[in-house]
Amino acid sequence: HMHPDHVSGLAALLSSVSLLGRSSGRRLRPWSIHRNAPWYRNALTFPSSDEPGGQVPEARPHVTIVLPSEAIEPIRTYLPAVYLAPSRLPYDLDLKAVEEGPTYDDGLVCVTAIPNTHLSANFSYERLPEKYPHMALESYSYKVEADGRQVIFSGDISTLDELNPLMDGTDTLIVEVAHYDPADIGPFVRDLPVKRVVLTHIHPGLEDRMPALIEEWADPRIQIAYDGLRIPLG
Repeated sequence: HMHPDHVSGLAALLSSVSLLGRSSGRRLRPWSIHRNAPWYRNALTFPSSDEPGGQVPEARPHVTIVLPSEAIEPIRTYLPAVYLAPSRLPYDLDLKAVEEGPTYDDGLVCVTAIPNTHLSANFSYERLPEKYPHMALESYSYKVEADGRQVIFSGDISTLDELNPLMDGTDTLIVEVAHYDPADIGPFVRDLPVKRVVLTHIHPGLEDRMPALIEEWADPRIQIAYDGLRIPLG
């Protein structure tokens, strides 16, 4: 969904992708960063052509961004305003609308989207579409399937029950805790065969409460996310 804490980094991400297309072996200026430095390469990486599923580089790469349909035209207007006009990008950018159900499938990763009520249940937004007709109050949760594994990413939700249509066969649940009573998480997952539950979107007011809840639940499957966390799916 289009809340700024979820999408304000999009332009920076697209800019970083474009920088990766520049020569990695030289500095543009003596004092500039060296793009072959490990810290830079490790910050944003893509499969190389010799890795399973890696793509052979094309003369002009193609980058697809899947986002709510209400955002496509505003983003197209915004990107040139921050000097990311299509003519300046070293790749073709395709902005594709989220479709309910399977919304992305490249043969390696399949993503299924299910609408949730994070925006539509907010009474303060009820009249926004009257003033801004493009607004559709779109918000989604996602199921990601890859290599026989299934991960649920909740996005922002109003209740945990909104995830029920996605939970069948889930290995890992990545769930936000900021928009409902997080005490509901332990009972929600208690009888589910999910192998791992990762808690995200922890507002400052919840930083002390979440460790106490985890201790109360005594469920070793539940952990708190942290910056840089990598989760093995195998």
